[in-house]
Amino acid sequence: MQVSFELLVLTLCFVNYNDDNEICTLTNIIFVFLIIVIEWPVYETEGGQKSSGNINILQLTSDVTTYTVILELYNFAANEQHLKSIGSKLKAIFSLNVACFTGCRQQGDYTRLRTQYPLFDLPKEAYKKMDDVGVMAVHRGVTSYGKDKTKLDVLCKGQGYYLRKPRNVRVGTCFASKGGSLSQEAQKYCHLDVEAPLILHDIYSKLPDLTSRLTRKKIALNSRVDIMPKGGSVMTPIAQGIVKQVDPR
Repeated sequence: MQVSFELLVLTLCFVNYNDDNEICTLTNIIFVFLIIVIEWPVYETEGGQKSSGNINILQLTSDVTTYTVILELYNFAANEQHLKSIGSKLKAIFSLNVACFTGCRQQGDYTRLRTQYPLFDLPKEAYKKMDDVGVMAVHRGVTSYGKDKTKLDVLCKGQGYYLRKPRNVRVGTCFASKGGSLSQEAQKYCHLDVEAPLILHDIYSKLPDLTSRLTRKKIALNSRVDIMPKGGSVMTPIAQGIVKQVDPR
C-alpha cells in the first residue's frame, strides 16, 4: 500500500508543526529499523551501451509501519522548493538517534542519493547507523564474501524465500515514471525490494555474531566459550572451552 510521506514521518516521530505546516521539531520515540531503497532507470543506446539515469524511485518502510512509501522524485525535479521540503523530512529521519538504517549495500545507495540530490542535505552521520544485511550474513556464518554471495536475492534464497527481480524491470526505463505512472509490476518489485532486507535483518539479528568478542567485564567463571581466530577471514570456532580463571587486572 502506498501512503503519504508525511504519514511515515509521523509514525516514526512525534512532530510539531509551524504555521507553514512544515516539520520543525521532532522528538524520538522508540528504536526503529528503517529501510530505504532507491531505483533509477537504465537506458540503452542503439549500440547496446547502457547508461544509468538519476535516482527517481525512493522506497521507505520500517518495522513500526505496516506500509511502504514509494516516492517518484522526478515529479519534483523542476521544483527546488518541493525538493527542499522532501529533503528536510528525509534529513529529519536520517538524523534520528534511535534509528538503524538497514538494507543491502545501502551505503552506496545513500552516497548516490546524497550526490545526486545535494538539496536534501542528508547527514553523513547516518553512515554510522547502517546495518548491511550482507555483512550481517557473513558475520553470522550464513555466507561468505565472494561474487554475488551477498546479493539480496541470493540471501533471500538462502532463507527459503524467492525474491523475483525480473530483468525487464530491474534493467529498463520503467523507473523513469512520473505522476504515479509506475507500472503494477514495478510497484510490486519496489515493495518486495524494500521489505526483503527487513525480513533478513530480523532473521540475522537472532543469530550469534561470530565477530563479537567477550570483554573482560563480561567474563564469568565456568562460562562456555568458543575460541575464535584473532584475525583473518575464518568465521568458525577453532576450539571450545570453559573459563576456569579470570585475570583480575
